[in-house]
Amino acid sequence: MSVTEPPATPEQPLRWRNRQDLALWIAAFATYFPRKAHLGEVVASHLAGAASYRELVDALPEDSAPDIQAEREDPVYAQRRMRRFLEDRGVLVWAYRMLPDAADLFLTLCPVGASSCLVDGVKTTYFDTALSFYDDASEPSDRLDVILGQQRREALGQCLKTVDSTTRLGHYAHPVVLFNLFCLLGWDFTPDMEGCSRLNPEVPIARMGWIKDEALGEVEAFVLRFTAPPAWGRDEVFLSVLSEVQKTRSLSDQPVLIMNNRPHQLIVEGAAFTSIGWLLMGEKVVPWFVSPARKSLSCTVIDLMTFSPSGNSEFVDEDSVILSIVWGLLRETSPIPLPARPAFKAMPDRWMVLPSA
Repeated sequence: MSVTEPPATPEQPLRWRNRQDLALWIAAFATYFPRKAHLGEVVASHLAGAASYRELVDALPEDSAPDIQAEREDPVYAQRRMRRFLEDRGVLVWAYRMLPDAADLFLTLCPVGASSCLVDGVKTTYFDTALSFYDDASEPSDRLDVILGQQRREALGQCLKTVDSTTRLGHYAHPVVLFNLFCLLGWDFTPDMEGCSRLNPEVPIARMGWIKDEALGEVEAFVLRFTAPPAWGRDEVFLSVLSEVQKTRSLSDQPVLIMNNRPHQLIVEGAAFTSIGWLLMGEKVVPWFVSPARKSLSCTVIDLMTFSPSGNSEFVDEDSVILSIVWGLLRETSPIPLPARPAFKAMPDRWMVLPSA
């Protein structure tokens, strides 16, 4: 069946297990798309294959016991969200004129049937409407099937069972990238020449060395063989890395820095913030934005833990100078050719991301 056609007879007619889960999904739809909130019930009914919202609600119990086995085997809904992956996105694009990236991001954060949606309750604005829906003069691309197929491959790359069938796991950033970057920042970096035996070798993370800071002592710096996306809540591969670091480090006492193998940018009201990875401290995982200012690591950690685009002007990457430096270092050391500039795509949550290879 073409992904451009809404399904006539869904494999799972109800999709949701109970009314409470359905209500959470509809509320999340209204949060991410406030101007289209009135469509939430209609969209849910369409995805479920119900003739009306009333029919869908009447067919569901008010509440139900969790599927213990499914929750144990797939706790973050990474695998179950693959059901009707192409069809669901096709419905949102064709029937409701949602842009493919917005459809994919929303269904990643809020999969059909999930008992929880990833809504942080902090943001005042979630998705940019201009990057979420087609305007009146635009129509879906003739390449929609190709675009949705690429989204599916990226989703498979986030599942532990299928990541090896994809090209997601690439190369670690060369140590010279971190060394030169930390020199630029004025941080005292010592490379790890021996490797770390405390890390599971099957987890795609490696220690690059330590940053010596007067207030924090020696802070470990790691690199990934892949890029964890800003919306990483369903990413089993990245979550396996976080779990390994949390098990082997005392994050309540000492932060850890983890570098993606490709950068991101956050664009807010015209200001660009360049992220090269993640800062872990306590229970928090926050983007590692690079500041052009030569501030100590301890001051940078405080600023990152309290980051707000409107209140942290020292992280603004004017003219994308930091991005250009990082990308230049990656180009010089990458075992595979990289373009002169990163070919970002603009996501509706205001992140600029690189599509997976």
